[in-house]
Amino acid sequence: MASEIRRRICIATLSIAALILVGWLPALRAQSVPIVSITCGQNADGRLELFVVGSDRTPYDLWQKKPNGEWTGAWTSLGGPGVKSIAVSNNADGRLELFALDTRDGSVWHTWQATPNGNFGNWAMMGKARGLSQIAAGRNADGRLEVFAINAKDGSAWTSWQSAPNSAFGDWKAMGDARDLSEIAVGNNADGRLEVFGLNAKDGGVWHAWQTSPNSAFGTWASIGERRGLDKITVSSNADGRLEIFALDAKDGGAWTTFQTAPNSSFGDWTSMGAVRGLGQLALGKNADGRLELFALDAKEGIAWHIWQTAANVAFGNWAMMGEQHSLSQLAISNNTDGRLEFSAVGTGGFAVHLSQLTPNGKWDTPSHWPSLGQPTAAKSPAAGAKITSLVSPPETFAPQNF
Repeated sequence: MASEIRRRICIATLSIAALILVGWLPALRAQSVPIVSITCGQNADGRLELFVVGSDRTPYDLWQKKPNGEWTGAWTSLGGPGVKSIAVSNNADGRLELFALDTRDGSVWHTWQATPNGNFGNWAMMGKARGLSQIAAGRNADGRLEVFAINAKDGSAWTSWQSAPNSAFGDWKAMGDARDLSEIAVGNNADGRLEVFGLNAKDGGVWHAWQTSPNSAFGTWASIGERRGLDKITVSSNADGRLEIFALDAKDGGAWTTFQTAPNSSFGDWTSMGAVRGLGQLALGKNADGRLELFALDAKEGIAWHIWQTAANVAFGNWAMMGEQHSLSQLAISNNTDGRLEFSAVGTGGFAVHLSQLTPNGKWDTPSHWPSLGQPTAAKSPAAGAKITSLVSPPETFAPQNF
């Protein structure tokens, strides 16, 4: 009897293996991975490329087949150590470079295209910093990439930059004595100086620090206006070069803005952006004619809204809803080479969805259900392994140092 049971088990095992080999049981080979975060970059040839993090903490990418065109049908795994968010920027030679936070120890990893428009290489750890919770990437006037991050323990700001355009990064350096920051964003002044913005976790005030000259060190931190209780900051530059900051009221979800009174100068008072409330996510785009367009997601129902400048460098009009699509979370805005804005988001069930402007500076195609870009498929059995060039070091205490 025992031998007969063993014989049947053996036959069943071999049968399942055979079915997997011929593709009759795809569910046993692969499984769909819901998307939890999304961002977008643009290749040197103009093709947009989406980068997402799946629920398996693996990053994946998807790209346009040609500039302004259709998207490839399948997501590609980028491997890695297990990450929770991604930032992307372009090197001076056009190569995309990704930066990601490790889920285990808060270290930063990066990977980059070997050639413009090409494939990504292995992941490598950036310096000795641990315990980071937020990252943002910017580019200096001379083309060197610079990454900014927040220490999760004390809210201090840190930075690391390339020693030369398209080259390696140095170790992390502290950015002054600012503490209790919870979010960070970066923008470029009209003269090329980077300016960093941080949100104070305790009172919701916005602080900023800027390079004293292009490509140089940052000065001291200063508060922007008297507005408090803000959340979800984002920044962009107007057509005339003036930086403009957007944020949400942490209590009622209303949007607020402040902008430089002249290029490279100080900021004015915060002003409300209309009566819409309950917003929970923000993202910025710039139209082909230079007009800024702000996008937001309703925190309760996940409906998309947008509001735009009536002309370049001037005030915004009224909010408008972008169709009937519900349950959106996480959004990313990018520009096609023909000037049309592209809106990507995480939809119901962790699928990527997107919309495009019908014409540059024009209206949006807003069907009741947005076109889907699907979601990644992960092999049930690990493939060749995560693409990593250096092993994860044991977690270290990320204590402020004197530089």
